[in-house]
Order: sequence, then structure tokens, then C-alpha cells
Amino acid sequence: MEVEEQLDTVLVPLGLGLMGIYHVWLVVTVRLDPRRTVIGLNAESRRQWVFSLMADPLKNGVLAVQTIRNNIMASTLLATTAITLCSIIGVFVSSTSTSSNISSKLVYGNKTAIISAVKYFTLMLCFLVSFVCNVQSIRYYAHVSFLSTLPTSQGKREAMQYAARSLNRASFFWSVGLRAFYFSFPLFLWIFGPIPMFVCSCVMTVVLYFLDTTTSFTRQLHCHSLQRDTNAVDPDPSINNSSIHNINIDVPSLDYVLVPCGLLVLGVYHFWLLIAIRRHPRRFVIGLNRMSRHRWVYHMMSDSKNGILAIQTLRNNLMASTLLATIAITLSSLISAVVSNSSSPTKPSVTGYIHTFKYFSILVCFLAAFLCNMQCIRYYAHVSFLINAPPLDEGRDEYIEYVAQKLNRGSLFWSLGLRAFYFSFPLLLWIFGAVAMFGCSSVMVVLLYFLDTANSASRNLQNGEVLHKEEANNRDVEVGGESR
Repeated sequence: MEVEEQLDTVLVPLGLGLMGIYHVWLVVTVRLDPRRTVIGLNAESRRQWVFSLMADPLKNGVLAVQTIRNNIMASTLLATTAITLCSIIGVFVSSTSTSSNISSKLVYGNKTAIISAVKYFTLMLCFLVSFVCNVQSIRYYAHVSFLSTLPTSQGKREAMQYAARSLNRASFFWSVGLRAFYFSFPLFLWIFGPIPMFVCSCVMTVVLYFLDTTTSFTRQLHCHSLQRDTNAVDPDPSINNSSIHNINIDVPSLDYVLVPCGLLVLGVYHFWLLIAIRRHPRRFVIGLNRMSRHRWVYHMMSDSKNGILAIQTLRNNLMASTLLATIAITLSSLISAVVSNSSSPTKPSVTGYIHTFKYFSILVCFLAAFLCNMQCIRYYAHVSFLINAPPLDEGRDEYIEYVAQKLNRGSLFWSLGLRAFYFSFPLLLWIFGAVAMFGCSSVMVVLLYFLDTANSASRNLQNGEVLHKEEANNRDVEVGGESR
């Protein structure tokens, strides 16, 4: 019996360590010899694709938007699957059922309640990481839809490089989200014992090696087909008999301390972000994207031939909002059904109230996400009509400004809906205890800071675009004055 219980402490770390070592090797190889890996070759291909299509954004715009939509649909599938599995696992772990776990008799390994809780916790963590990464992938793909169709980017190498970096960053998040799914396979088999988990880790490492590396024929094909660019930057890959349902591994008093602290950390960060964006919008991705959308509306409405391109671009954003709205209302209905069907204790207790409040807070987050994304869809659909309506000569600038405001308002609701999902992650991990919730809140704040702030290259590019636009406007004014 002791040998059986010790298997988990030996085989599980070995399996995870094996996959971890392989991915460390993969990251190093991608950076040092990118063409040896599929990730590196794909990054170069995407970069050349951006340079080719942005040579004439208006002519190739529809093709670019349609191509990006395929990637958005792929990320949508993984994001939907990940968040659905997260919710199912969370509901399963928090279920009040007291039925015995018959399947534990088939498991050769540690069957204690703590190990069972760790199994489900690690699974849920993988799916949460996958969901976050795929949502970020959708976010970058939607942003590239605007960047790749800006006429002002034609012939500008810096703008093309920025769009290529954004596209590769979207693909990087897609790859990380996919790896999170790969890591979940051994963890799934861990439910049946450490031996299947270790075997699956070994098999997965071998399979991933053949999927991630390229052959000499593939490398030669890319070397001849892709245009060599000596100034190109290397692709950035930044680029048991007891039931689990009765587990209580948390100290109740911690909920009164760590949970408010975790929510306070998230609240203070977003309050700081709101003030900082108002004062220095170009320091943050939200502010830069707002300016990019404003310029995009201006150029799309400058020529009636751009109507189809504008509609196709907006449709990508509509698809992303539809995804999050569908996920949010589905999970809200699932949580409501579980709470209403769960058996309530005859005597109210503090633990029961906390358990109910967990579900209630998660439900509020998903409902807020649904409402925000519905408003986002409403504004995007409205802009689809406005952007194709020919403005009158009198008040033309005011009309274009109005359309840009509506588009940015739709994007604001998209951001709020996304933040509601971000807030739900610590609350989902609260099911496993206050410590997990506080840890997730702290990690989320750090990650959001790096995702929300813009680097110097993005700010310099934006400043150059704004100066270019101001010079063009000044020239138009001078020409108009001379004609008078």
C-alpha cells in the first residue's frame, strides 16, 4: 500500500518534468535556430504575408480580413471548449453529492482526497490558461484586422513590422493555449493513476517533437520561397473511498482576509489603469488601439469603394463578441441550474453562505460579460450601417468623428466584457480555497500590466502616424486656402 501511494510523488513529477524540459528546449531552439522548428517557419511566413498584403492594403484588404477570420474561428473553438470544461470541473468539484467514488477502485495510486483535489485543480488551471491565451489571440487578430487595412500603412516599413509583430503575437498566444490543452492530456489520465499519466507524458513528448520540428526539405522550401530580409528581426515567440466532493482544504477564516485582498488588488489596478489611460493614453494598448480605430474609420469613409472591406473587418469583431456573449450566458445558465437544483441544508451555516456567495459572484461576472458583449455587438452592428452611409459635404468631419466614437464605444464594451471574464478566474479558483483565489488575483494583475502597457516601438509608431496625419491635414488646409 505504501508503494502504491508513493507512485504519485515519483511518476507525476517525472512526467511533468519531462514535458517541461522538452518545452524549455523548444523555446531555446526557436530563439537560436527558428527555421528548425515549425513555430519559427510559420512566424517568418506570417511576416512575409503581412508585408505582401500591406503593400496595397485596400486592394488586398478583403483577402487579409478573410484569412484572419479563419484564425479567429480556430481560437474561438479552443476558448469555448476551455471555459466550458473549466465550469464543468468547478461545478463537479463543488457538488454536494456524497456518493462513493466507484472508479477509485480501478486506480493504482494515491486515492486520498487531497491528491484528488490536486488532480482537478491542475486540470482546471490548464483550461483557464488556455482560455486566457485564446482570448488574447482573438484580441490581437481583431486588432490586426484594422492594422492590415489602414491605407496610411502602405509603404511604411515600421507600420508593417508592427502589424507583423501583432500577428505573430496572436499566433504565439494561440500556441500557448494549444500547449495548455496538451498538458491537460496527462493530467486527465492522472485521474486513473500515475502510471497512465507518466506513459502519456512520454508519448506526448515524442509526438510533439515530430510535430514541432521541421525536415530539411521543409526548411529548403521555405528558404527558397520566402524573401530573405537581412534587416528582419527574428520572430518573437513571445513568441479513494472518500469522495472529492466533501473536501475542505481551506481554513474558513482565510476567506475573510485573502478574498477581499485579492479583489482589492484587482480593483486598485483597474482604477489606476483607468486614470492612467485618461492622462497618458499612448502608454497603453487601449489608448493606442482607440487612435488606430479612429484613423481606420477616417480612411474607410474617405472612399465608398472601401465599404465591403469595412464590413468584413467589423464582422471579425462581431464574431469575437458573439463568442464571449454566448459563453457568458451559457455559463450563467449552467451555474443558475446547479445552484437551484442543489440540496440546501436544513440549518443555515456560514460555510453554506460562503459556498453560495462563490457561485453568486461568478454568476455576476458572467452576466456582466454577457451584457457588455451584447452592447458591443449592438454598436458594431450600428457602425456597419453608419460607415457605408455617404456623409454630406457639410458636416462631413463631424459625421466621421461620430462614427469613430461609436466604434470606440463598442470596443470599450468589448474590453469591459473581457475584464469581467478576467475577474471570474480568481472567483473560479476560489472554489479550491482562498489561497488559490488570492494567488490567481496577484498573478492576473502582473499579467494584465504587461498586456495593457504598450512598448516604446508601438508608441513611436503611433506618434509617427499622428504627425503624418497632422501634416497631411495642414497641407490640405494650405491647398484649400491657395485655391480660394
